Amino acid sequence: MLDPYDISVIRHGGGRPRLEFDNSGLDSAGLAMCQAHNPNDITKENLVQGIDPGPARRWVPINGALGETQVCWLRETLHEAHDRGEKVVLLSHVVLHPDATPQGNGLTLLWNYEEVLEVIRTAPTPPSTVLCGHAHLRAHFVDHITGTHHITFASPLEPGHDPFALVDVWTNGDLVVHFPSGVHGTQFGVRI
Repeated sequence: MLDPYDISVIRHGGGRPRLEFDNSGLDSAGLAMCQAHNPNDITKENLVQGIDPGPARRWVPINGALGETQVCWLRETLHEAHDRGEKVVLLSHVVLHPDATPQGNGLTLLWNYEEVLEVIRTAPTPPSTVLCGHAHLRAHFVDHITGTHHITFASPLEPGHDPFALVDVWTNGDLVVHFPSGVHGTQFGVRI
């Protein structure tokens, strides 16, 4: 499981600036990093004004990044899993691939997704699956380089979406994600 708020504006607690709390609780390093990449005042509400849909929209205070220590840990863990013949499924609240954001809008994307994807793509055995949340719509994308399935769960706060999912992992290497109810009920099957 990854901590996508290791470096972030809200690393000391959840919420959106000026909506759930005032700006005094913001992490100054995360704020500076995010603000350096977003032409808008990220402490206001129009966070993506004038920014085209895509990865550039990731620079908002609801996202974050993996720190250097965590990136090193991920690289080492993927190598160790390969050496032991283990399969890996990664979990992250924030989305790790731009095409796994709803309609590729980039709004719920990890700030340093490129660095993390490089670690995944250069692993001797990449993760079979990355399970994420954070977006308000479901998305699924298979990385053409690694074959890794990036599955983004929809927010249970949205009408018509499941408040949970079931993940079955079978001894034959199948991993099935079930969204059991609602109009969007479906499942994804992945061979790990």
